Amino acid sequence: MFTSIFVSGSFLAVQACHSTSLVSRDSAEPQRETGSPWEDTAPVVDSSEQPGDSADTGGQNRYHPDNYGETSEHGLEAKLNVQDCRTCHGEDLTGGKVDVSCDYCHSWWRNDCLFCHGAVLDSTGAPPEDMDDQDAPDLISFTAHHAHVTGESHASYDCGQCHLVPDQVLATGHIFDSTPAEAEVDMAAGLSALGSYDGAGTCTNLYCHGSGKEHDGTAIDGSGSTTCSSCHPDTSTSYAWSTMSGAHSAHLEAGLGCDQCHAEVVGEDLAIVSGDLHVDGSVTVTFSAGGIYMSGEYCYGYCHGQFHVFSW
Repeated sequence: MFTSIFVSGSFLAVQACHSTSLVSRDSAEPQRETGSPWEDTAPVVDSSEQPGDSADTGGQNRYHPDNYGETSEHGLEAKLNVQDCRTCHGEDLTGGKVDVSCDYCHSWWRNDCLFCHGAVLDSTGAPPEDMDDQDAPDLISFTAHHAHVTGESHASYDCGQCHLVPDQVLATGHIFDSTPAEAEVDMAAGLSALGSYDGAGTCTNLYCHGSGKEHDGTAIDGSGSTTCSSCHPDTSTSYAWSTMSGAHSAHLEAGLGCDQCHAEVVGEDLAIVSGDLHVDGSVTVTFSAGGIYMSGEYCYGYCHGQFHVFSW
């Protein structure tokens, strides 16, 4: 849930970088912080061309509230689209009619995703700050962000698994779009290409939380830690064996464990050995015993002391 911000009354027309300067329509030039990058170029702004309500207070025509130079003020309003910055600062935010560019104070913002999305726990940016600047890992809108990028139980996923990744900050549909304060989820380019998100913590039609055979998984954010049986049939019950693909049932009935055919992925204790090979879009078959190998859908080698060819 995001909280809308209403800025009433008057607004500040032009500010020096992180100052609280005011533009007065009764003065020849704006009051500004000495040494500002735009000190010799900042114009007086015509209030009739500016968005929002303006009020003449003490002879000063203001377009932004006090303390708007603070990043916690103007950064948040930009992310929530409270105002469309482009109206005054230009389509590319390099100055526009007020000749004040975002690049004056933070030139790296255009190419650094973490500048807006945060890096709360580590440099991955997950969990990121919510667009309302909430950054507590247990309170952000999607608490499982960090688990998706750590590479502990599966390959490290990048943002493109669940989101359309813009090629630049002002790309269509990114910072300025028709759904302010909403992080759109689009899994079409990821492993769960058929997946969908309900906007409230539940993902469905997933490969990544599915059986491994098809897009049949569902995951609910905040529902607790996962185990093997959260996605795969529980190997402790013989009924579950019959629901598994290929020759799984026959091997489990013979007393073989997962690690004997998937040795590079899972250990004898069922702990994940290599996250990079788990939930990566393919099935990795490697045998813990020597003399056995797989080619196509057939296994060749000695098992139970006898050579055989086994089809999956």
